[in-house]
Amino acid sequence: MVDWAGCFSSKCALSPRTISLAWDNTDVVDPISVNTRAGSRPNRVSTVRFPTPVAITWLPKSLFAQFMRAANRYFLFVSFLVFFPFSPTAWSSTALPFAGVLFWSALKDLYEDMR
Repeated sequence: MVDWAGCFSSKCALSPRTISLAWDNTDVVDPISVNTRAGSRPNRVSTVRFPTPVAITWLPKSLFAQFMRAANRYFLFVSFLVFFPFSPTAWSSTALPFAGVLFWSALKDLYEDMR
C-alpha cells in the first residue's frame, strides 16, 4: 500500500503497475514482464494519418482523405458545374474558395502529423 500523503516528498516509492483480471486479485499481470517475454516493446498509440509525410505523397493522400467526406464531393461537383456557360455564378466565386478550404485542411493535417 502506498502512503499518498508522503508522495509529494522525495521518499515516495510507488510499486510497479500491475493489472488485475479478477476482483480478488488472483490473476495479476505485470505489463513489463509480458512485453519482455514476448520480446516486444510496450504498446504505443499513434494518431498520425500520414506516417511519413513526403511532398510527393502527402498531397494525394490528403486529397483522398478530404474527398472521403460527402460534403467535399458535393462542393467538387458544384465547382465543376460552375465552369459551364449556363452557370449563373462566376467560377472564381465557387472554385477558388473550395480549393482554399481543401488546401488549408491539407496544411492542417500536415501540421498535426508533424507534431
